Amino acid sequence: MKTILVHVREPQGDTPAVQHAVALAAAMHAGLTAVYAAPLYFGSAVEPALAAVLIEDTRRLVAAAIAARPGFLARAAAAGVTPCRWLVAEGRPDEALSQVAPRHDLLMLDHADGDTGAGSDIAGIVLRTGIACVVLPRSVGAFRQPVRLAIGWNGSSEAMRAVHAALPLLPGAEVLLMQGEERERYPGLAWYPPFDIAEYLREHGAKVEVQPIAERADAAGGALLAHADAFGADLLVMGAYGRGRFSEWVLGGVTRDALRLARMPLLLCH
Repeated sequence: MKTILVHVREPQGDTPAVQHAVALAAAMHAGLTAVYAAPLYFGSAVEPALAAVLIEDTRRLVAAAIAARPGFLARAAAAGVTPCRWLVAEGRPDEALSQVAPRHDLLMLDHADGDTGAGSDIAGIVLRTGIACVVLPRSVGAFRQPVRLAIGWNGSSEAMRAVHAALPLLPGAEVLLMQGEERERYPGLAWYPPFDIAEYLREHGAKVEVQPIAERADAAGGALLAHADAFGADLLVMGAYGRGRFSEWVLGGVTRDALRLARMPLLLCH
């Protein structure tokens, strides 16, 4: 984990995601990029006078974020984070992050509870950026490097990508492997022996406890969260939106339940 990206939701740059990203980058000896994007929301039907006001507001936000750059860089340098970058964009946050994300290993996000718009669209950001995203819960304390990880496993490619993103955290970690019914990943193709996720985690230095999850897929979210809470997990690692965002919104799903109810940070990967 050499390069961490953080979404800065406030132009002054002092949100939990920024604080945790600086601390994680220092702990992992990683570089850090902070991105603030000032969105401009109005359509063709907006009166010219109102459009001028909105444009001016956006420009003020951009100027405030640019002015905050020296303070952020100084705080990061004091924590020993190098290299460190502070980027400001004028445009939709999800679009700005999706352009920058491929150059990074991990994206840190505030939960953005109660907000609206592309800047707080966690699902859209997770789906568009294509990298692992850590979403902090609504109420989060001071940073604590994860040493107890709960991993939700169903054999999907999303779950495997999430596990792969968490590999730098595995050596010496206590891991609760919550193993549900595995999906058929390769129709018409059988492996002998089949892939053993617990063995894979142990090969990467983790101490693994296996917890079977017997609930149906639609009810698995609550079971994952209950077991992760009982384990005292610092981080819940899981695939995201394996059956599509719209299906989860209409029918419910593990990702939606986790984002709504989790009391620990989530590492999500689509």
